[in-house]
Amino acid sequence: MKSKLLLISGLIVLLAPRIGLGQSGAGCSGHFDIVYPAGSGTATTSTNNGSGSVTNSYCPPTAGTSQQIQVTPTSNSTVLLTRTLADNTVTTYDAGTVTGGATYTFVFPVATQSAVYKLTGTTVNCNNAKALNFSLLLDPTLALTASATTVCAGGSTVLTATGSTGSYTLTAPNTPTQTNTTGIFAVSPTVSTTYTVTAPTSCGTATQQQLTVIVPELTVSPAAATITLGGSVKLTATTNVNGAVYSWKDMGTSALLGTIDAPTLAPLLTTTYRVTSTVAGCSLSRDVPVTVQLTQPLPVTLSRFDATWTPAGPMLNWSTASETNNDYFAIERSLDGVAFGTIGRQAGAGTATTARAYQYADTEGAALTASTLYYRLRQVDSNGKTTYSPVRMVAIKRTSLTLFPNPASDKATLTGATPSAPVRVLDALGRVLLTTTTDAAGSAQLALPAGLPGGVYIVRAGQQATRLTVE
Repeated sequence: MKSKLLLISGLIVLLAPRIGLGQSGAGCSGHFDIVYPAGSGTATTSTNNGSGSVTNSYCPPTAGTSQQIQVTPTSNSTVLLTRTLADNTVTTYDAGTVTGGATYTFVFPVATQSAVYKLTGTTVNCNNAKALNFSLLLDPTLALTASATTVCAGGSTVLTATGSTGSYTLTAPNTPTQTNTTGIFAVSPTVSTTYTVTAPTSCGTATQQQLTVIVPELTVSPAAATITLGGSVKLTATTNVNGAVYSWKDMGTSALLGTIDAPTLAPLLTTTYRVTSTVAGCSLSRDVPVTVQLTQPLPVTLSRFDATWTPAGPMLNWSTASETNNDYFAIERSLDGVAFGTIGRQAGAGTATTARAYQYADTEGAALTASTLYYRLRQVDSNGKTTYSPVRMVAIKRTSLTLFPNPASDKATLTGATPSAPVRVLDALGRVLLTTTTDAAGSAQLALPAGLPGGVYIVRAGQQATRLTVE
């Protein structure tokens, strides 16, 4: 008698004639000789009594192809084939009754994942069913993992590649190539980097896997800004990693300006702001210069705007040289120089060609615990157009530096400074108008330049500073 073959597209089950699948009587037992895929080749095994199981790996099949299993029973038999994929998808193929000596071919799509097959044959008039189970596992694929997928610039992480039978090669842009047989690589990226590992599998083909290690980066928009005196700019900080906490600082005064990501700032002088971001255990900083330009000589819209400390609290005084359709002034106060809120309102003069003077006492300011208060005016026209004044600061605790008279016209006396301290008088653009030195008592006489425009000037004595109003 001739042997009967069970062919599984590279997997062949040989049905021996002496003990066929599903013979009657004593012949209800059976014997299978099996040829099945193993890695990139094949392997052979045998089962007795028409039942048994085998397990091995096989290379991924070609996409779009089909598998065939041919069954040739020695006697009339009902034949079933059940396939269970790794995702638990179960498919049953029923050949019905196959005539002894005839061949039945099962045709089904190639399994692109591990699968368990069960072939069952029951001989007609012999209810003793015989079964063969065989499991085929896809060849391990190349994998790449990292001990940490987010690291600070210059920090390190360990990449681990698995699934190869040979050497692993790791590459990345602007990074030296590494090769070893362990698949373990230590890397220290300075920017976010995508790493590629290349290695052969047991199927003999070189495959690749990629993994990106993120390095937190801080950006600010705009990176630099120019505004006119009285204007403002919104600076927005962002990072490429979620969960960042931001803090802002005025580098000129060292004042902290808040912990928001996008403050709106209105400096009087050209100022550099520093934002610091803390995210994923990393600390990042960026400096943003903001240049303040005058659109016209002092004074501008306001001929005067002062905020001073009195025993009753902060006192605001301002005046205008002329007004056109001026509806009102809204007085705004801030504890940090960033977030302002309206605390009062003064009616404007409408349209006037003569000077007007205004005053507002912040009686609630004396009760606040902040060491410094910030004020600005929001001038609103009758058509709703809004213009902001420069920001004025009031220190709740007096400093020792004093100017008198203040306001002044041609000269002023400075007291309360340290002896022999350098003294400078600066305008709103930071230009030095006058220099001198304090005497042994910490005092200095300031002879102001002739024709100095009215407005507010900065007087610096050593590390201290105060404001001088010129009329």
